[in-house]
Amino acid sequence: MSSRYQIEKLDEKNCDCWSVQMRSVLVHAELWKVTSGESKREVVSGDELSKWIAQAEKALAMVTLSVKPSQLNYLRHCKSAVDACKRLKNVYQPSGPVRKVSLYKKLLSLKMTEDYITNL
Repeated sequence: MSSRYQIEKLDEKNCDCWSVQMRSVLVHAELWKVTSGESKREVVSGDELSKWIAQAEKALAMVTLSVKPSQLNYLRHCKSAVDACKRLKNVYQPSGPVRKVSLYKKLLSLKMTEDYITNL
């Protein structure tokens, strides 16, 4: 990833911010369509196919390089940036019952600070 993109690497605490910034990085690098799945391999052919493959590899590399080492296990078997983003979304933004449990655990872990209590 180029040094001109100064975003904090993904960890378990910064997913929301990271995803917005990573999308911007990929848009700027003209790799978002490949990453989002908007541009599909099946649609391109000939010279365009080799260009698409290069973009897809670069997009996966950018996503992989933008996560902390502790998060690499989630991306170990991903073959594309689309797969990597889906996997990270499933880990950090689950839906359905898993999401409810996740939010409930987060709520239970919150504590009021003394400043908050004195300002009531």
